[in-house]
Amino acid sequence: MKGNNPATGKLIGLVCFEVTKEDDFNRAKSLAFGILSRRAHSGHELAEKLRGRGLDAVMVDKVIDFLCEYGLIDDVSYAGSYIRRRLSGKPAGRALMARELRSRGIDRDIVEAQLALLDPEEEYRMALALAGRKKAVLGEGFSMARISSYLWRRGFDGDIISRVCRQLEEPAVP
Repeated sequence: MKGNNPATGKLIGLVCFEVTKEDDFNRAKSLAFGILSRRAHSGHELAEKLRGRGLDAVMVDKVIDFLCEYGLIDDVSYAGSYIRRRLSGKPAGRALMARELRSRGIDRDIVEAQLALLDPEEEYRMALALAGRKKAVLGEGFSMARISSYLWRRGFDGDIISRVCRQLEEPAVP
């Protein structure tokens, strides 16, 4: 009886299984490329999105490893570009940016290293500009407590807030 060899059947089944696994990996990579084509993601964010699309944890890890190997996911550069984007768009202090990056799955050491690159004087100037705009919106009825609270919620630390409040309290020189 030709074609009834159990060993051949097992071999064909094994080959089909391997092809299916490779097809699944290629589909998972395509899905990841589609997600990354819209915007950069941290490894954690991308893994969450892939799991949300029904991929199992082993396949997600395999895809993330592949993307990291080729430099398509790099949490250090992601954190740096996130901070630059955040500062140019809607400025925030170190504490708020640290919380946001941590919520995106960026390691604490990476966050601290990238935030350490920020110029403290630039952070002060941003806080002063934000406080000046807030003061203008509040008008004559502004209080330092409201401005201080606003800056605190925006992630600025106490030293910067104190400097900004002292600066705002100084009378304008005509």
